[in-house]
Amino acid sequence: MSSRVLVGILDWGLGHATRSAPVIRKFIQDGYEPVIISAGTSLEWLKNEFPELKTHSLPSLRIRYPSRFSFMLPWYTGWQLWQSRQAFRNEQKMVEKWTGYYRPVLIFSDNRPAFFSTRVKSIYMTHQLRVLAPFASRLATALHRRLMEPFTEIHVPDFEKEPSLSGKMGHPTEIPKKVKYIGPLSRYTYKPAVEKKDWLILLSGPEKQRTVLENIILEHPHLFQGRVVLIRGTTQRAQKAFPSQWEVLDLANGLEVYRHALQARRILSRSGYSSLMDWFSWRRKALLVPTPGQPEQVYLARHMQHLKWFPCIPQHRLHLLNTHETTSFFRFINSEKPLAHD
Repeated sequence: MSSRVLVGILDWGLGHATRSAPVIRKFIQDGYEPVIISAGTSLEWLKNEFPELKTHSLPSLRIRYPSRFSFMLPWYTGWQLWQSRQAFRNEQKMVEKWTGYYRPVLIFSDNRPAFFSTRVKSIYMTHQLRVLAPFASRLATALHRRLMEPFTEIHVPDFEKEPSLSGKMGHPTEIPKKVKYIGPLSRYTYKPAVEKKDWLILLSGPEKQRTVLENIILEHPHLFQGRVVLIRGTTQRAQKAFPSQWEVLDLANGLEVYRHALQARRILSRSGYSSLMDWFSWRRKALLVPTPGQPEQVYLARHMQHLKWFPCIPQHRLHLLNTHETTSFFRFINSEKPLAHD
């Protein structure tokens, strides 16, 4: 009898790939044989993380994020998704083809709504039971729930009770019966480490906003005193020069990020959900800079600051900070974050 599991992972940034890594490891530990299916940088990262596993590539949806008029991002993204509806149909056909070939016992999808089969138990993982979108949150949520209907189970990587990481996004008023809260996911577990570095700056997410943030940081390196490690999240050439004393990496695998994070006194990163799960699980101090125009990241950053778990600052105000402020930002943070719920 086959013990294979098809694992389909969304490729918008590396967040979905990194948070799916512990799920893939659990499948392996339980005796299953995962077959990884993704695209772009996410697939390359997963190949590096799991070189022994079979992989397949899916066409990327190629969603682009505007560098200007970022308040239009939800509508801009929605229009691109509408134009990509044929890609959804093609993906469904490919999943059915792989299902016939591999005969898996399970299909696991991290935010790929077309990655399911009516012939096999299919699990969909998301933290967005409620989708945040200016003027269209109710419509977007209804659409997302409709896309989730073919799946057997919905897994939410968060605590079932408050306080929670996802807040109202993962805890709407009405929760579908097929929803299961599986707790925050992280690639590695916390362990004490000597903090040898002052800052870890971790850039991630789709262009062009990744480059915008990188340029702001490189224009104001004085904000980050001491020993600094910058992980750029891309292999593309930078538009500006790096400070000679900084340690700069284009890309880093999960273990490298983990080691640098444990050794850093402070972290600057986006407020993507996967990053929050890591910083929370690893008990790190992080300054969150949400991607402009992404309602999810803006909400999560403010939610974390409200809970006094992580401070946040808008990208357009980052350059206005001074060295004292970047240090004092962390003084109010509650170090007693709950590691589990009863």
